[in-house]
Amino acid sequence: MPLVDRPSSSRRDIIDGLITAALVSIITLAVTRHPQGPATGGLDSSWSSVLRYAHDHGLDFGTDVVFTYGPLGYANTGAYSGGPILLSAWVRTVITLFIVAPIVLVARRLSWQAGMALLLLVAALRLMRICGLDGLVQAALCCWGLLAFTADSGGPRPSRSIVTICMAMAMCVALVGLAKFSWLLAGGATVCAVAIDLGLRGRPRLAAATIAATGGLWLAGWAALGQPFVNIPAYLAGAWHVASGYAKAMGTRGPGSFFVLALLATGACAAGVVLRSRAAALPGQSRLPMRRWLLMLWLLGMLFLGWKHGVVRAAAGDTHITALLAQCVVLAFALPIIPVVHPRVERVGPTLGWGVAILALTLAHWMQFGSLEEGVAQTIRRIPANALALARPEGHRRMLEHLWEQARGALALPAAKDLVGAAPVDVFGYSQDYAIANDLNYVPRPVFQSYSVYNRQLAELNDRFYQSPRAPDWVLFELGSIDGRYPGLEDSLALRTILHDYRNAGTDRQFLVLHRERREPVRLELLASGTARVGERIDVGAHRPRDLWLEVDTSPGILARLETFVLRPPPLRLRVWADGFPAEGYAYNAPAPMLATGFIASPVLGETADAAALLAGKPARLLQAFAVETSARGRNTRVRYRLYAIVGGLVGQE
Repeated sequence: MPLVDRPSSSRRDIIDGLITAALVSIITLAVTRHPQGPATGGLDSSWSSVLRYAHDHGLDFGTDVVFTYGPLGYANTGAYSGGPILLSAWVRTVITLFIVAPIVLVARRLSWQAGMALLLLVAALRLMRICGLDGLVQAALCCWGLLAFTADSGGPRPSRSIVTICMAMAMCVALVGLAKFSWLLAGGATVCAVAIDLGLRGRPRLAAATIAATGGLWLAGWAALGQPFVNIPAYLAGAWHVASGYAKAMGTRGPGSFFVLALLATGACAAGVVLRSRAAALPGQSRLPMRRWLLMLWLLGMLFLGWKHGVVRAAAGDTHITALLAQCVVLAFALPIIPVVHPRVERVGPTLGWGVAILALTLAHWMQFGSLEEGVAQTIRRIPANALALARPEGHRRMLEHLWEQARGALALPAAKDLVGAAPVDVFGYSQDYAIANDLNYVPRPVFQSYSVYNRQLAELNDRFYQSPRAPDWVLFELGSIDGRYPGLEDSLALRTILHDYRNAGTDRQFLVLHRERREPVRLELLASGTARVGERIDVGAHRPRDLWLEVDTSPGILARLETFVLRPPPLRLRVWADGFPAEGYAYNAPAPMLATGFIASPVLGETADAAALLAGKPARLLQAFAVETSARGRNTRVRYRLYAIVGGLVGQE
């Protein structure tokens, strides 16, 4: 039964349209997240600020900026770091509207109980939005695809409904694809699945038009955002390296209870997809077996993308798992719009949606996101506030500017500003907010935050930048790491070049203020190579006190490879023995691609003070030995290492 009783007559279409438009508008205002506070100097705040800075200063994605977000990503950031807000507010709202619209259209085709439950969860359950739009974008793409797969072609020509759905889907994919690369991949897969289905239905022109409209709108948006067409291959390649490297370098384990909930929700959705797809009575009836397989594989693929995004980073306090649950909730409720030929399968649909909703509510309770009742109250307050931010943005802008001015005071770097002046400067680490808040001439390296230099390809991009004429005269330098990593692993090639080519001119807060003194490129001399068992201690004392560079390749066994594909890589640790360390050494997390890229092994650099001592020529903590450790599942991992001397030393003291 639909959400409302519909009168027969031509008035039905008008009433339907008004109801749908009202629901879409209200839920869009409830879901849209406008910035409510200023940048704070933290990791997430800083990448948000850099996206905004890139947009305002006309930086090119693919060359100047390499990141998983694209040129429209600035509109989806959650912190304010200066600049106008009206355009970005409307862009953010329009993107959200295209995400909400298919969910509302699906809800209108469900029973009134299921439809109301779905819309209430989307609008009021904080879990559905806590990870940004990641979960809702995946859910919306599933809904667009299901609407297209199940739309009746209507006689010899495509009906208006399926044409409208395909064109709206094309606009949605183009918009979200300009905002984030992973959304572009998921959207492209959805468009291709729908186009293949249309071709199998005998609608090749509509299939071609859908693909052409998606690509054309994306290209038009790329050009409208000031991005040169020649940069598209570099943008796609760089974003692919970031997105694929994420799964291999950012894995963290989390609470077992959260994992069980995610597994139950995803497994239930996967079972529903298989049952519903195999019994689907899709319109058109032509080549039905192939179309059923296509529908099933596409939906399972979308679920797998959501699964990987949700469970790679699962540490306590991480919220990526909420995006997976959001996708599962919407998909579980949406599956009943697929008509089926078996009554038994039909009865499974409603139960599945309610079951996954209970799992989502349980996770929201365990993660202390508040009750659904509290979410309803917040939603009621958010709707007029978001409407006012669009209709009368001046008040919202003044509030944000006032908060930003206060934040700039807290982020002030007076000593660094006096040293740097108007010269180009980069920030090594992940506190780029400081450069932007102090109005410095910020010139970011392509992969602008050190922790996200996941592999050799990305590391070489940054190293080429620092060895090119574009290298900045100054660097605000902070050495640290996330997830307990060995600090020297993050952006290791650029780190080596910076310590080789720059000298310390002062300090300000947590930063060293480094000035460039160009030297000859770094040269390496191979000292030793070999293989080792997991956990085997490898002594390097014979090569003290030379500055050392170490590259470690790990080849995991079959079980570890399977775990990497399905979940995340087994944890790797680098155990280090050095001067002043305890007898058992210290163990650091060490993602395999970063180990393979190589890192400064000696002197041991654990924090910014170690780099300051090195640059000042003070005694350094030298490496004695190292070992690579992993979990029991990775015990068959093979370890190969290459140890090099940095010819002439990092700072020219050998």
